[in-house]
Amino acid sequence: FEQCPKQFYHMKILKQYEEKETEAMLYGTHFHSAAEEYIKNCAPMPGRFDYAVGVLDSLQAKQGKKLCEYRLGLTSELEPCGFSDKDVWFRGIADLIILNDDLAWVVDYKTGKSARYADKGQLELMALATFKHFPEVNEVRAGLLFVVSKNLIRDTYYRDDEAKLWEKWLTNYSKMESAAANDVWNPRPNRMERQRARRELDSKGVTRKGKDISHNKPLRNGGTNADGYKLMSPSKNRANNGKEKTKTT
Repeated sequence: FEQCPKQFYHMKILKQYEEKETEAMLYGTHFHSAAEEYIKNCAPMPGRFDYAVGVLDSLQAKQGKKLCEYRLGLTSELEPCGFSDKDVWFRGIADLIILNDDLAWVVDYKTGKSARYADKGQLELMALATFKHFPEVNEVRAGLLFVVSKNLIRDTYYRDDEAKLWEKWLTNYSKMESAAANDVWNPRPNRMERQRARRELDSKGVTRKGKDISHNKPLRNGGTNADGYKLMSPSKNRANNGKEKTKTT
């Protein structure tokens, strides 16, 4: 919804389109299944995932009860419930939760090649759901584990901060409720085009560090990824944008 309300409406409300499963997505699905079996049942990792054995062993070595692919549901009153209950309002699946008294580790595996645009919002939501489902937990150490690039994007959340964090997320949710109530789903095509370009470059292993994506035909002038794009320094990209704005005014 945040990326493009109109796309959200067509995909999630009307369900007119299905997101196609790419090779990268399929790879991620297979990795998640293999990691679950490795942690839960000590099954050997397939050869193509050998690179992740070391980091999975470090998680396996942590003290505490391990829950793999754990499904978390909440009602609209923010009460814990089953993932498929009729009154479920929020759903989330944690790749791995490790419970050790009042401390929990929550880990989400990522198989993307770059952690540059990692979104820690997912960690916040998983931490909040963990607090609801496990009232004995007062601290959650959460991380997005990029197993290919060997990066760990981490943060720590405390039960004392629950109210503040929920206020932020519920404020964002109210925007979605307003869009539904008024049946107004404004498009944000430019943001989606940039995101698709980033994902395409990342899937090819292209290093984007310190670079901006510059479209051959500016997005504000109706350009798309199909018109072509390239990487350039932020200063040069800003200079080009300034020239383009001058021409159009």
